Amino acid sequence: MTGARPVLAIVHDDSGIVPMVLAATARERCDVVWIVDAADLEQPATVRLLRKMGTVLDIAGMTHDAAAEALGALGPGGIFVHADATLALGAALAGRLGLAFHDEDTVARLTDKPAQRAALRRAGLPVPRWAVLPAGAGAAEADAALADLEFPAVVKPTAGAASRDTVYLEGRADLHALLAQEPSRGGIWPAMVVEEYLAGAPRPDPAFADYLSVESVVVDGRVVHAGLSGRFPPAEPFRELGLFVPAALPPDAVGGVLDAAGRAIAAVGVRFGFCHTEIKLTAAGPRVIEVNGRLGGAVPEALGRATGLDVLGLAMDVALGAPVPFDGPVPTTRVGYFATAAAPRWARRVERVDGLDALSEFPGVESVELKRRPGDEVDWRQGSLGYVYSVLGTAPDHEGLKALKRSMAEDVVITYA
Repeated sequence: MTGARPVLAIVHDDSGIVPMVLAATARERCDVVWIVDAADLEQPATVRLLRKMGTVLDIAGMTHDAAAEALGALGPGGIFVHADATLALGAALAGRLGLAFHDEDTVARLTDKPAQRAALRRAGLPVPRWAVLPAGAGAAEADAALADLEFPAVVKPTAGAASRDTVYLEGRADLHALLAQEPSRGGIWPAMVVEEYLAGAPRPDPAFADYLSVESVVVDGRVVHAGLSGRFPPAEPFRELGLFVPAALPPDAVGGVLDAAGRAIAAVGVRFGFCHTEIKLTAAGPRVIEVNGRLGGAVPEALGRATGLDVLGLAMDVALGAPVPFDGPVPTTRVGYFATAAAPRWARRVERVDGLDALSEFPGVESVELKRRPGDEVDWRQGSLGYVYSVLGTAPDHEGLKALKRSMAEDVVITYA
């Protein structure tokens, strides 16, 4: 390190933003210390790659006190976390070094769904009733825990992301059948939260879903909303198929959505950092699904293309102490999108994928990435991250976005077994 540039500590995890993208964004503004626990990385070669792009602090086997002491010697001016799995580590290090970030109590509310719902309820926000199933619960234990809940309902891990192992339940028999299966990661079912299903209001355009997210940045407790991300109707049961900015929302509905997001962020206790708040549009008004204490997946790509804002760069600048350079949602000039295609629930393996070349020629498409190749297994229980391919690009408006989705449905043919 030169010592002349600020130093940003990036707590890295393989489940978040790829390191090359992070390094390219940081190159213009700061030096990087990559904080990793090599024992937890899915790809051991990651450490060698990171060493080419900055200083690596491997904290494997260290206590939080020891890790903080080692990091403090490197002079970080800020800390940046991009994955749920490492929010707690980021909070532990930031708290010991006096860096601006979520505190440990806030991270507990951000990553534990029952704790977050309790905080929202205490703040007066309407939330569905819920109950918690302990790890390894059987049918009898589940029935006792859910005695006061009404169906339909949704069950999901108390600590999880990307809709993994998230299932819609018409009744108790569906829950019994689920608990008799094996979860996507094997072993026993983890602790789960079951909550009454929030029904969405009828949508004027069936091409778009009845929920969205608000992308916000918080500095010293002041919440500034950067934009609203719309959604496509999910694949069964709740697998997201990407997002787009701006959301297809009537102008008179924006204020209520932003107010709900701001109240939820305050209720959870966020004082600093980025938030990705999911909102359901119901007949009774906007209802908070959950608050995430980090950038949303694909949000930098979609929001950046819609507005021209360097979202990831902004996140790093704010982590290093820069002010937020806007006061509300950033104006959009076009629609930025990240769209994916998911396998049907019954599918177990991809056999053929045809038509991606034609899709890549569609106006506005910047890239098409095949994630599951012929012969690769697919499993709906992996949630939103188990998609087959993705498309990144821009459309002139929401009608153009719908045309892109039609091309994905008509021009690309995937054969499954």
